[in-house]
Amino acid sequence: MPEAARFALIRLSDKRFFVADHPMTVTAVYIDDQETKGWEAQTASDGEGHTWTEVTLTAPAPNEARLSAAGTGKRNPTTGALLENPAEIIEDVMRLAGRTEQWGGLRAECAAASLRLAGSLDEPFSIRAQIDRISESAVAIWSEQVGRLYPVETVSGPVRRLEKWQVSGLTVSASLTDTADILRLGYDASTATGRMQHSIELTASPATLGGVAVDVDLPMLRTPANAEAAGRRYLARLAGERYEDAFDTDATELRPGSWVELVA
Repeated sequence: MPEAARFALIRLSDKRFFVADHPMTVTAVYIDDQETKGWEAQTASDGEGHTWTEVTLTAPAPNEARLSAAGTGKRNPTTGALLENPAEIIEDVMRLAGRTEQWGGLRAECAAASLRLAGSLDEPFSIRAQIDRISESAVAIWSEQVGRLYPVETVSGPVRRLEKWQVSGLTVSASLTDTADILRLGYDASTATGRMQHSIELTASPATLGGVAVDVDLPMLRTPANAEAAGRRYLARLAGERYEDAFDTDATELRPGSWVELVA
């Protein structure tokens, strides 16, 4: 991932602190909120193939001090490139779970949108919850092996036409739940402080809901350009008309992520 906001370090001793469970480049170390120059980062490993990053201070840190750091994060084990495309980050999470899914469609969409994420996945969440967190920060939806930015302006790929005789139990529903026409978006989270460092406010035009506002945090977004672009897509979903079409079909060739047009 690209250079992120400060993240907390884990104390191993008065001088040694755990940074991450993978090799990374540390660019700054802070004692409480004051940057210190007296440190050295190194990569450590064990006989079982585990590699991690530590920081060693030149002088002991007080017991009550909070240490944090900034830096550039994990790299693709094959290419050596920073993991910053949302799809590549999801693929890395899947690798940790022993799975090998490739999210090429979402990777291409995120690359075209110049969408980059950064953050620390250091909480005891399930793999599904971690993917939810990553995709939400990208304003993407996903199912197994498939993800895409949402909402989309252009439908790409084949569209499967389903005639009315091919479906049964069709129901169409809509709801005002999770709707708004003012979005207050917090982004660029600092795990050292637990707060979003920046925010923007976007308003739909026309504001058809009369000014209903919602506060949303997308913690892994880092740049203003990405925050505005992702916020506009998020607001388009909140302020637009959405319908859920549920139906049963025997069309076994349909897979998650397919485009479908219901005819007649």
